Formats: sequence, C-alpha cells, structure tokens
Amino acid sequence: MNKAIIYILGFLLLAACQPRSFEQAVKRSFDNYLDSTTVNCQYIMLIPNSGCTGCISDAEYFFKEYNDKNEILFIFTHVISNKDLRIRLGKENVRRENVLIDKDDNFYFEEYQESIYPIVAVIKNKKVVALKDHTFLREKYPPKE
Repeated sequence: MNKAIIYILGFLLLAACQPRSFEQAVKRSFDNYLDSTTVNCQYIMLIPNSGCTGCISDAEYFFKEYNDKNEILFIFTHVISNKDLRIRLGKENVRRENVLIDKDDNFYFEEYQESIYPIVAVIKNKKVVALKDHTFLREKYPPKE
C-alpha cells in the first residue's frame, strides 16, 4: 500500500514539473540555454524548419536581411536537412556566431501546435521576459529596400 502511494506521489510530482503550455516550454528551454552559455543577446528568434510556410518564409527573409545583428540569436529548429538549410539561407550565414542549428530539437515541442510558427523571445539579464509573434522585430528592423 505504501509503495503505491509513493508511486502516485512521484508521478504527480513529475507531472507538476512539466510545462503546461507552449510558452512555458519555450521559456524554460531558452532560460536553460541562456544559463549555460556566454551568448549575450536581446532577442531570440526561433524558426522551425517546417510548419506555417508563409510565416517561416517571412522569418527566413528577416534572417537573410538581419543576420549581422549580434543582438539577435537565430535558432533554427526541427531541421530536416542541414544541406537544404545552407542552400536556402547561405552557408556563411548559418555559420555566424549568432546562429544556432538545433540538431537535437531541444527547442521544438511537437506536442504543441504553436511549434509550427516562428516566435521571438525578448531577453533581459539573460532571462526571457516576453514571447512575441515573429513579426515583432519588424518594428525595430523594417525591411531593407
């Protein structure tokens, strides 16, 4: 009887520690990453490789324009083919210091529908303070002509 109670309590404890929303999952993964790295950025743009094609194309276009901005960390997640990514975005572009290819899908959460959309995290003091739509950065960085 006591073992059953311990197992139930352990399960409930594990379940309570799991993120309950996409936002919580993203914030937790970004905060963990920022705690373990020397990267210093103001924004993180998370771009999935597949999902909302129009949104992803828009985010990739933004990346091509502003990949030289070191205050933005670009993370490409759920990448099916590194070769295809290099061809689409440029080999030198994806090798920049402010670009991370998420080979292990640490920033992709397939259990949440929102994972198919690019998202921007606002960072202050190496912590996520807000999550925004991928178009948020267009206010600060308008399209180049």
